[in-house]
Amino acid sequence: MMADDKGEATEVTKSPAGSKLESLSREDLIKFVKKQLLLLQRERTKAEDLQKKLTSALEVTGNKTDDTDEVQELKNQLQTLTDERDEAINAYNTVQCSQEASAIRIQELEKQCLVLEEENVLLQQRFVKLESKNKELIEQLECMEMKDASLKSSLQCMQEEQAQLAKQNKELEVVKSNQEALIADLENSLREIGSLEEEHEILKHKLALAENCIEELKAALKNKEVDALQESSTEEQLMCKVEELRKHSENLFTENEQLKIDLASKIAELSKIRRHAEVETLSEHLTEKQEKQISKEGVSEVSDSESLISELRVQLQIALDQLKELSSQKEAMKDFWSKNKQKNQTLAVQMKMCQNSSPEECCARQDIHNDDTNSKDESAEDLVKMAELKANLQLTIVERQKLFEELAHLREVHETAAFELAELQQEHDSLKTEADQLRGQLGEWEHLMDMVKRERDSLATELETTESHEDHFRQELELIMNSMHEALAERDSLQDEVFRMTEKDGVWQLLVHRSLMDEITQMKSMTTGIIAERDRLQAELDSIMAAKGESSVKAEVLACKLQDMQTAFDNLEREKESTTVLLQLAQEKESQMIEELAASQEKIHSLETSLQEKQNELNELHREQGEIRQREEAAKAQVKTTLEQLEDRKNYTIELEEQVFELSNSLTEAKKRCGNLREQFEAAMQDKSESIEFSHEIEDLHSQKAELEQQLEKKMAEFLTLQKELSDKTKLVEQVEERCTELVKDLEKERKQIAIEREGLKEGEAEIIAKFQELQQELGERHQHLEKGEGHTKGAAAADDRHAVGHQAGNGVQDGKF
Repeated sequence: MMADDKGEATEVTKSPAGSKLESLSREDLIKFVKKQLLLLQRERTKAEDLQKKLTSALEVTGNKTDDTDEVQELKNQLQTLTDERDEAINAYNTVQCSQEASAIRIQELEKQCLVLEEENVLLQQRFVKLESKNKELIEQLECMEMKDASLKSSLQCMQEEQAQLAKQNKELEVVKSNQEALIADLENSLREIGSLEEEHEILKHKLALAENCIEELKAALKNKEVDALQESSTEEQLMCKVEELRKHSENLFTENEQLKIDLASKIAELSKIRRHAEVETLSEHLTEKQEKQISKEGVSEVSDSESLISELRVQLQIALDQLKELSSQKEAMKDFWSKNKQKNQTLAVQMKMCQNSSPEECCARQDIHNDDTNSKDESAEDLVKMAELKANLQLTIVERQKLFEELAHLREVHETAAFELAELQQEHDSLKTEADQLRGQLGEWEHLMDMVKRERDSLATELETTESHEDHFRQELELIMNSMHEALAERDSLQDEVFRMTEKDGVWQLLVHRSLMDEITQMKSMTTGIIAERDRLQAELDSIMAAKGESSVKAEVLACKLQDMQTAFDNLEREKESTTVLLQLAQEKESQMIEELAASQEKIHSLETSLQEKQNELNELHREQGEIRQREEAAKAQVKTTLEQLEDRKNYTIELEEQVFELSNSLTEAKKRCGNLREQFEAAMQDKSESIEFSHEIEDLHSQKAELEQQLEKKMAEFLTLQKELSDKTKLVEQVEERCTELVKDLEKERKQIAIEREGLKEGEAEIIAKFQELQQELGERHQHLEKGEGHTKGAAAADDRHAVGHQAGNGVQDGKF
């Protein structure tokens, strides 16, 4: 029975140990082995005590051989004591196992608490960083709101200015329509001049015919010298006619002089009109530029723009007054041209009448040749007058040619002015499109500001929730730590009570054992509750970490958006500077623009050289990046080798675990041997030599146990060194990877910056070239437009002259007939 009870006890101690060894980790296994060695040492001390008692009992039995009954009682007491001791040992083993399990769990909980505390510290640090970032974001948002308010105020000012400019544009359109009407009138006058030129050619032809008739008349007059006296009366009439023709020629000469003066004044007026048109277009251009500058430079330049607008309005009023004066002068010119046209028509009629009447007069003179001898003197005077008229006509032809040349020059000037007007209109349209684009960009910025505000509010709420969660978790962690400290205190008290139990009687041991078992069950329930609470807290902590990660991602997104907005504002500043430069370029002359273009080309060349240098630096950085990647690959290979070494070490630790299992088996065997020693203890009471052998065996077992402990300590030291090496190498690999990522990010930032600068330079160069081409095109169009206007004015003037000459000629013939 005793052997069976002991075998059951060993089985009880063996089965939980086997299941325990399968579920324990390496460190816990080492601790378990150490505790088992302590138990063996305690059992060894107990065996030595029993051996001493046995020797004392043997001495007592040697002295008292006759007291067999007392010996039997002592044996029975010894048997009961051994049974009680076995039960106490079993109970102690169970209590020790439960205490070890609770101690292991408590250690795990302590580790987890330490990890949670570290994570809590990290979370607090992150929270502080997030608070600082949040403050920065709030400051940036306040700055953006201030900028938004300033932009809104500038937008309102721009809208008001735009309304005023729209009114001014309407007024300018009215003025432009008046100018177009004036230009149409000028073209009509030029057409009339062309018709007058045609009539002048006809008059030239008729003049040639008249000269032929005059030659015939000269021949006839030679024959009519005899009849000069008879024709004295007719000669007086012809003298009157010649005098009238001379007066008409003088009038024509004065009218031509007046036409010259009028044409010169007209040229001056056209130049004034062209200048005023340029002023008007420049005023439009300047107002548009000012609108753009106001949208970019802000409220600070509104006063300057208003002063410029007032000056331009004054100039515009002056131009309108001058246009009114020109319209009145135009009406006066129309009246003058109508009068000249009537005079020319009368002259043409008189010339026709002279041409038609010259052969009739020849016939009449031939008929009256025998009657009138005085006509010879009259015909001679008539020839003199005709020569004077011919000279006057030649002078008028030369003067008309000069006037045509001046009109051609005026046409060229008009065409150049029209070309400049077209170019300025194109610039006006482009500035309007740019203003619309800026309004769209402002709308986008307002939308972005609203998005940033909403995201800021959401981040603030999320931060408040995370703060409340963190406070709650801190309180729960404090409660867990307090409960863990209480559990540790109870564990220590239980250990003290267990050690005290070994010194008391068996009954007290059973009572204490029961109470300990109850407390152990309570401890188990408490530890299970603590583990469940810890799992729950870990899950909540994971959720909080995920929420914090999302909030950090949102904060990074906001930072990126703010950076994009900052770059957009920088781009706007650059655009503002470029617009000011373009305004200055538009106000300068073509030569200055060519010089600035050359300077900009030199600047572009220098920037291209700097860009090439940047490209070389980028290539150098790429090369360094390749070297870093090679180093990283070498480090990865080294890490791979270390991982292989770690795998070998893991295999070695597995072998150590197997050895530990073997040690545990040897411990169980030692326990079995102890049981056998206990069974053989009674026989040892009779045979002292066998007890000595058992003591030697126990000493051998203790020596083996010490050797195994030394081996375990060596293996553990090797394992710890391997872990340290692995952690150092993993840290080194992480540092290398972080360095590589930082270098790659820096390279990407530099490349993007270089690309932005390059695009800005290309855009600036393209804008300068486009402005230069537009100015050239504007000058060409103005030249063409002026040439067309001069052609029309020349045609109209020639037509008027022809009509006036024909009218005067008709009047002269009628007077002669009369």
